[in-house]
Amino acid sequence: MFNTHDMAPTYPRKIDLLLKCQHSNQKDLVDMCSNEFKKAAVSKSVVISQQAKNMRINASILSTNGLLGVTDTMYFDVVGTDAYLFLLRYLREHQLYLGSLVADVLHFPTNALFLGDLRSLITALFQFKQFVLGQEKMIRRTINKQLARKRSATIVDTTNLPSSSAGGDQHSYPPGYIFFSPKAALQKKARIDTDNDDTDKDNESREN
Repeated sequence: MFNTHDMAPTYPRKIDLLLKCQHSNQKDLVDMCSNEFKKAAVSKSVVISQQAKNMRINASILSTNGLLGVTDTMYFDVVGTDAYLFLLRYLREHQLYLGSLVADVLHFPTNALFLGDLRSLITALFQFKQFVLGQEKMIRRTINKQLARKRSATIVDTTNLPSSSAGGDQHSYPPGYIFFSPKAALQKKARIDTDNDDTDKDNESREN
């Protein structure tokens, strides 16, 4: 896949890697992040489209994992020999997802001239590993607490367990916008408010 001499745009060869974790006593798997790999020969428009799609997928995963106390996720987006490590975080107070690059563009060395890029690549890989392992522990701990509450409810003969005791919908994340910076979010909101004000004024003038 990283052969720089193979420039054929064979899109079916792209790889999607979905990382999951499993509770020791549960068969169901919990999605953690989606990582995408693309050939170097794809056009810029395809790269942007695929990156946007992958970010939406991770936003959906993050929204679901909000029930487990997860507030952010980290994932890779690889194009040929270049890799981008993203951090996607949900800002509850603004109800939006904020994406940012964790490190500069990473490079998979293909010859001795690029061995200097190996240090930053390995550092990013270990950073990603530590993040995923830490998030896995948090998810397992939250699931254990939820199962313990369910067992306690069974002991006291509670037939209907309140939804708040199992995590509750108040911790899930509603659909929201995805931004790369808070400034863009404020500009977007300002444009929406302005459009609404103009619409209200037009309606009032028509009524008069």
